[in-house]
Amino acid sequence: MDNKKTKKIILLSVIAIIVIVAIIAVIILKKNELENQQNATNETQEENVSVEDLMQDVNATADPDIYDIETEYDGRKVLSVKTSVQFSVAFAGKIKEDLSSVEEAKTITEQQLPTNTGIYLGTQDNKVLEYINNYTNCTYGVSEEGYLELKEQNENNDYDNRIQKIMQSDNLYIVYCDGEMRIVDNITGEIGNYDFENIDPYQAYEYCKDENKMFVELTTNKKAELSDDEIFTALLELLEYDIEN
Repeated sequence: MDNKKTKKIILLSVIAIIVIVAIIAVIILKKNELENQQNATNETQEENVSVEDLMQDVNATADPDIYDIETEYDGRKVLSVKTSVQFSVAFAGKIKEDLSSVEEAKTITEQQLPTNTGIYLGTQDNKVLEYINNYTNCTYGVSEEGYLELKEQNENNDYDNRIQKIMQSDNLYIVYCDGEMRIVDNITGEIGNYDFENIDPYQAYEYCKDENKMFVELTTNKKAELSDDEIFTALLELLEYDIEN
């Protein structure tokens, strides 16, 4: 009799354990289902977020048309000034110092942006030309249109080969070296000068890119923290990387 009671108790205990485990499993599955639904809802909301929504989040006051929406590594959506806008402002800032608006920068760029590919220096007194002629065997100059051109052919050294490959690429590289680069503020949309040299005297350049066009501002190295070799090598590596990618 005692054995029967013992077996019954054991059986009931096993059943109770099974029921408890089943209940816990159902609770866990339900929790996971709710979490998945919430994640899906959040993802949908993220996908449907607008420029105006993100502007409100950061109190941005600029024209919404200057922005793109980018996705961070963690899936968050953030505002970013369009590459075409940054490029236009950087280039137009070399034509007119006191740019009044992004629209003015776009107009200047549309009217005066160089139309050929290659390396555009603008003027003969560009410091970049000095760098190039200091490191190459051939002699280079600036054409009437403002492009780097070969003036005197000698036996190429490695720098000649690298420069000529960039010159012959399908990309346009606009390179200046006067320490002034115009940018668009990400919040206000106002145009200002980005003094990257004072922020980081070891930074060789700042650049912006729009499709196959790149604007590069080299440091003037006013604090003499970099050698000419470091600056020129950094420029070549940037342009070579862009061509290859």
